[in-house]
Amino acid sequence: MTHDNMPAYGLWVKDEALLDKAKVGDAIKFHAEKKGGAIVVTDIQPAQ
Repeated sequence: MTHDNMPAYGLWVKDEALLDKAKVGDAIKFHAEKKGGAIVVTDIQPAQ
């Protein structure tokens, strides 16, 4: 994932089915939580 002028970074995904909501190049909004030192994506939605 990339965000504005930040370099790409990796995140863990709570459920791999969330990845079906977007494809490479889509603008998305996501919710992430810090769990045990990792950042975990818990929801993905298309950006409007």
